[in-house]
Amino acid sequence: PNPARNAAWVNLPDGATGTLLLRDAMGRLLMTQAVNGRFRIGLSAYGPGTYVVTWQGADGAQGSVPLMVR
Repeated sequence: PNPARNAAWVNLPDGATGTLLLRDAMGRLLMTQAVNGRFRIGLSAYGPGTYVVTWQGADGAQGSVPLMVR
């Protein structure tokens, strides 16, 4: 769910691989993770606020979504 508290899940299309980036509202990179399929983002180390989750696919696909953390 969005907003999230302890964790957020990213579900990628079947067979999709790439890199997941987590940035804070100021654009600072907080996490970079190679992923495929379904991935859990642990949020306990991050305070309440707005973050941006960006997906960079191995095939060049890209997308970003806001993530609210309570």
